[in-house]
Amino acid sequence: MLDYRIDNAKVFDGHHFTDCKRVGIKDGAIVLLGCEDVNAHVIIDGSDKLLTPTFVDTHSHADFLVSHTDNDGGSSISQGVGTLVVGNCGMSSTPVTEPFPLLSARANEKNMSCKDHLHQVKHGLSLKIGELLGHNTLRLSVLGKPRQAKGAEIASMCSILHEFMDAGWLGMSVGLNYPEAKGYSRQELLALSKVLAKFGRPLTCHIRDQAADILDAMDEVINITSEAGCKVLLSHLRPLRTSNDRNIVPEMERRFDENNHAYFDMYPYVAGCTTLNLYFETLFHAEPLEAKLFLPDMVTQAVQTAHANGYADIHIVRHSHRGYEKRTVKEIAKDIGDHPGLTIQRVYLEDPECVCIFNNNSSQEAVDRLFKHDRCLIGSDAWLYPTVSDEPAHPRNFGAFTRFLTRYVRTGRIDLTKGLRRITSGAADFFGLDAGRIALGKRADLALFSLEELQERADFKNPCQISRGMAGVWIAGRLAFNGTEICDASRRGVRLSASSEPQSQT
Repeated sequence: MLDYRIDNAKVFDGHHFTDCKRVGIKDGAIVLLGCEDVNAHVIIDGSDKLLTPTFVDTHSHADFLVSHTDNDGGSSISQGVGTLVVGNCGMSSTPVTEPFPLLSARANEKNMSCKDHLHQVKHGLSLKIGELLGHNTLRLSVLGKPRQAKGAEIASMCSILHEFMDAGWLGMSVGLNYPEAKGYSRQELLALSKVLAKFGRPLTCHIRDQAADILDAMDEVINITSEAGCKVLLSHLRPLRTSNDRNIVPEMERRFDENNHAYFDMYPYVAGCTTLNLYFETLFHAEPLEAKLFLPDMVTQAVQTAHANGYADIHIVRHSHRGYEKRTVKEIAKDIGDHPGLTIQRVYLEDPECVCIFNNNSSQEAVDRLFKHDRCLIGSDAWLYPTVSDEPAHPRNFGAFTRFLTRYVRTGRIDLTKGLRRITSGAADFFGLDAGRIALGKRADLALFSLEELQERADFKNPCQISRGMAGVWIAGRLAFNGTEICDASRRGVRLSASSEPQSQT
């Protein structure tokens, strides 16, 4: 007898829609695809609904969060996401260095060795993960501090990367505009990319500039990976707000049209989220910032910028002064009786690593156009939250995939089959993951939903509201989400590894 049988749904197997009328689950696997009337403990009528593989989030920062036993993963599972690719933007929970603030590690958590990490993830995760090795984490573990690497140090980094590829890591991520990447060289990136090419693994890249120099920054990594012979995925790619969007976006598209190895991922919001430290460094090109803030010219520039692009609307997500969280700079400035351009400097000096949401980071027109490109995959750039949470957050944590399906697929901006393929088999194939498909014998990771009923409920005022419209989400054959709550917290998520066999370089 089957554990579950889902009848009459429109079944999308990861590549196309099938004529299958019944899907059966037993012992965590798909054992029925057809029309046979096989008895089941639970029979679900899927009429007027889609049944798809659970979605693959190509860009997550849940490296530590996915292993927390008090985190049911509801922010992702409630959207139909079953797999997270972690270790993005050059930051990972391995090898041994101090954890990056953006990974949201708890006070007692530290980065660990490859061996210790593999031991930890065997104890169950809230959903499936695949891991990237963070280039900046790797650099710090070898160099100790950000600087240019010498030849022997590059060789050491390559050796460690080889070790991680042997252990099944999916590839390597870089974050070239983060302070930890300071001193990186073309020689360093090319050598590491050649290791990736040997294993047939990709490089994912937070490029060094998404503003005025975005095209040159794209060319840098596209050309290096082309020479090395590996694929590249440009992370959360969209031009930061500029008057030249209409000229820049076609040039961005042309680079993907002309380079078959190049892809990119995006989240469907114009508001970005990162540390205030990184934002200030990009804005003022000042180093060290602490020595230049509050000088007359910086004060003037900060005040002028506040008028020009809205410091006042910046939302504080995480800060050592908890009273700042969930508030805008404008609200804090009003309380202390100061100008937003000065207030944000004080907020920075109290906690340079504070995380903020930056509204209107990009134009909606640019984001909408880039989403239509066939090389665009979907990455939330999110953390991972339990179903019930009141933490400060960007709404992308609870709504990125729902918004993609409602804003782009449901409206017809993106074809239904192509849209579903991008978030299932397309994303899985890019990373070489055993995910994103419905087939006999495959692990039963399934999402049942009505496209018309999907509703994103998270917004900037109430960011931790789970999406509606998912009738059911199964993780390893267990009903994990029933449409309103997590109903099986048995932590059946596992680590997905890539093949460890080196390949001939292309």
